[in-house]
Amino acid sequence: MTNSLHTHPARRLHRVKIRIVLWAIVALTATGCSDDKASAAQDAPILSMPVQQAAVQVNGESVDASVVTAYARERGLDLNDPAQKASATRKIAEYVALAQAAKTSGYMAKPEFALAYLKQVAAGYVQAQVESVQITDADLKAEFDAQVALVAGREFTVSLLSFNVLERAQQAERELMGGRPFAKLMSQYANTEGVVKADTLMWTNMTQFPGALQDALKALKAGEFTSKAIAVDGLWHFLSIDEERPFVPPNFDTVKEGVRKTLRDKRAQQHIVDVLKNAKIQ
Repeated sequence: MTNSLHTHPARRLHRVKIRIVLWAIVALTATGCSDDKASAAQDAPILSMPVQQAAVQVNGESVDASVVTAYARERGLDLNDPAQKASATRKIAEYVALAQAAKTSGYMAKPEFALAYLKQVAAGYVQAQVESVQITDADLKAEFDAQVALVAGREFTVSLLSFNVLERAQQAERELMGGRPFAKLMSQYANTEGVVKADTLMWTNMTQFPGALQDALKALKAGEFTSKAIAVDGLWHFLSIDEERPFVPPNFDTVKEGVRKTLRDKRAQQHIVDVLKNAKIQ
């Protein structure tokens, strides 16, 4: 759920990156490998792309400079700075060395690799397709205006109870229909089997919710809740609007970059839909 019109600070989840291989080991692997490993890398390279200008060589496999450039662009590194260029090159060498190790160890034949590979390729492809289309200021303003219209001058505190087991959702539905207060239901089901979320979202608005939940929220006022489960992407949700107040949208210029991210996310989802429409899945 994205929300570029939200003016309050959001929690940021910081991923802790654990370095598996030190650069010293990668350098040793790249320069002091056995002839067998170097030969194996040359016979069956990890990367199938052509090499026009080699940036680094790992176990006999050359890596094109464009890969380093792509990594630098992703990380916001300046390749004109020798230190940053060296850092980017080292990271690519590390990736290649680890991929080669995965191949020789047999990991690439495992279903875990197939799953990780599919996820990575799919995500990278969608991102590349979305970023290849220029987003103009007119596009951003149109998206901003659409979000403002969707918010409709409202923000609210919402209690959300979500299930990933239909039978549990149906049980909760029967209790709500029988008159059980929503707050007591939240407390009862929190941290139990089949419940993926039992939380209260403070002062949010429509832009944070997918379409089906938006429709439900439009029909609710403060103190009201959905007594029937709303199905969205394999989950079943119940909503309660606890409080409500008027919402004044921020100035367009102050949220412009947030709108850009929202628009890219929407285009990415649409691209996925378009690809699946043309896919022959049996």
